[in-house]
Amino acid sequence: MTKIRRSYDFPISATYRRDGAIYALQYRVPAEYSRTVRRMFGVKITE
Repeated sequence: MTKIRRSYDFPISATYRRDGAIYALQYRVPAEYSRTVRRMFGVKITE
């Protein structure tokens, strides 16, 4: 996650909180970066 914050400027689409503390962030990944993100995290990007 640090690499995303440092290297890319993806907008945050959702923030998940539990007991007032942030425990997850969901980023909106532009189409031109979908391949990069798939390889970086090994996840499937839905369109």
